[in-house]
Amino acid sequence: MAAEIFNDQPRALDANGNPLSGAQWFFYATGTSTPQAVYANASLATSLGPVVTADSAGQFVPIYFDATKTYRAVLRTAAGALVKPEIDPANASGSVEGANNLGTLPSGSTNAIDISRTATSGAADGSSQFYSLVSRVYAQGSNDYSNVRGQYLGSHVNTTGGSVALADALHAYVWQAGAGNIANVQVIAAHVRLDGPGDVTTEAICFRCVSTTLGAGVTVPTLKGLSIGDIGDATKITNVYGIDIEDIVASSVAIGVRSVMNAATNKYFLFGAGTAQSAHNGHFGIGITNAPLWKLTVRESASTFIADFGNTHASAPFGIRIQYTAAAPNGTDNAFITCQDTGATRFEVASNGRVKIGGDFVLNGRQSAVTAPTGGATVDSQARTAINDLIARLQAHGLIA
Repeated sequence: MAAEIFNDQPRALDANGNPLSGAQWFFYATGTSTPQAVYANASLATSLGPVVTADSAGQFVPIYFDATKTYRAVLRTAAGALVKPEIDPANASGSVEGANNLGTLPSGSTNAIDISRTATSGAADGSSQFYSLVSRVYAQGSNDYSNVRGQYLGSHVNTTGGSVALADALHAYVWQAGAGNIANVQVIAAHVRLDGPGDVTTEAICFRCVSTTLGAGVTVPTLKGLSIGDIGDATKITNVYGIDIEDIVASSVAIGVRSVMNAATNKYFLFGAGTAQSAHNGHFGIGITNAPLWKLTVRESASTFIADFGNTHASAPFGIRIQYTAAAPNGTDNAFITCQDTGATRFEVASNGRVKIGGDFVLNGRQSAVTAPTGGATVDSQARTAINDLIARLQAHGLIA
């Protein structure tokens, strides 16, 4: 006969976490009130009968099912009060005994169903793995399935007037209490396992925020797909990463964050409302979907300006700064600015400050002063006036000393 473990010495606890001395598990055949025996060992050699009683600490002995049968189990106090129903692990329909109506709750936390498993020690070689709750669904046969869900969690709130401060469908945490260290903590770790030969034909998604169903007249001020708040005590945490994307590879394309949002009024793919700085080490492209050529590549196909820079400082604004921080070429190559079209280079500012227009340098660094005309056998006062005027204007432009 096959056996299936029902428990591994769990404890019966009340709503406040206190042990229930003498609590009893009652076992029946599924869908009936017919008592059905359980066993003390995997070989099913020792019967415990249909009722198993906890000791003074609320502790039960290990309980095994006959896997060839189906069970329903009910936990009651020593006085016979219902503590909690139990989902039948051997029944494919997942029937539940009782309505589990807890009535009016006391102040503080109340656990409707409490599953506790305690491992006193791991293997000496440190290889032990401990899974408190394992839920598996085997979808078999040749027919199709609409949905297969290992667990389906929901918090249905149906108050008649009172409000709920916070409703969680899933609240998960890792609690470390002791002198031992934890190398890595993952509150939620998701992975996809494919043993084949079948494929995933569309997508494999480890986490997804899907559409929200709203009734008539219902509004939600803000809906967040993923919200990251203050992580913890800044004096004790060295680094905090709101979203951390490690190196990923694929046979075709690997994308850290992807968006297919379409443009619309008040619709943004990326919006930084705070004043924190941003840093990007790789190449950054705007207006393209292929790999950018330079550290910043901007493309535009409409008849409009490609970029707009503005400074709203009222007294001492600055514009754009271009700086070579590791070298000073001071030559006609390594241009600060180059403006090209499909025909040629139309405008260029070289690293020595010379300006090229249409392929020719038209401006250079400041030249020495030009001496105003004096003396001579024949004096043309009008010409001298014009020459002096030209000298003054060249000086005013800073072209000559």
